[in-house]
Amino acid sequence: MHGLSLVILHIFSILLFISFAKADGPTFIEQGVMSGSGFTFLPSATPSPMGDFRIQMGRMQLFEEKRGLDVLTLSGGFSSHLETYMKLSSEQQGTPFSLLSFGFGGKFRVPVSFPVVEKITLWMESVTSEEKRTSAINPSEVKRIAAIYCMGSYKTRIVGITGVTQTEQRSHLLYGGGFIFSPLNTMQFGIEYLHGYASENSEYVIVNISTRVFENIGVYVNPGILNVASRKIFSLSVGVSLTTTSLDFLPEAGGNGHQIKIPTFEEIQQQSQEEEKK
Repeated sequence: MHGLSLVILHIFSILLFISFAKADGPTFIEQGVMSGSGFTFLPSATPSPMGDFRIQMGRMQLFEEKRGLDVLTLSGGFSSHLETYMKLSSEQQGTPFSLLSFGFGGKFRVPVSFPVVEKITLWMESVTSEEKRTSAINPSEVKRIAAIYCMGSYKTRIVGITGVTQTEQRSHLLYGGGFIFSPLNTMQFGIEYLHGYASENSEYVIVNISTRVFENIGVYVNPGILNVASRKIFSLSVGVSLTTTSLDFLPEAGGNGHQIKIPTFEEIQQQSQEEEKK
């Protein structure tokens, strides 16, 4: 039943995306590194552009445990500094019913420039499962809060994260980092390491390969190793991302894509005065 509900939600999300999709939009360069949605766990330091609506769907296969995880994420950019998202995951555990988890979160970019660190973003999320059951990925109740910092150019970027994970009234340190390389406008590679994402001693190493197949459609493949409860689990994620913005992983080499220019209050007032004179 849960699997069927997830399929229906997938179809509804696609229809919703088509109804809101638009041809013009700002360039988004970090599509492959997302807000802990399940394909890659390390959030990006860049919020979605204002007005962006994004759907991410994917499948993570855990080979050692013979389990799988379906993930659906809906996110939107409310300003150049704020992004919010919600995600639904269904983990198959070899039982008649899947373990369903629901989460929501957001990112806020600090509107201050720094000399070495290009940008700092605050990230928070909360994930709740419908019942307490042993999971390789999602604890029954988990909250995460962290600071994400990024340095480098569009072509090569280093991302770090430091924060806290709280599970079942216990808190532990969350830290890690990643390296992103964009050789082309249509392709991006990355590798990430996270400690303390699920449990106190959990470790994730994920490789990210992202490619743009259409202007606003991206596909990615993410092999990795998850070390959870002293067990090493090999994983492979395959997903697709649909967004109302144009995807350009190397905008310096190919321009900034379509841009939305939002007039300032002074410009609106000046235009209004000119119309009154006419």
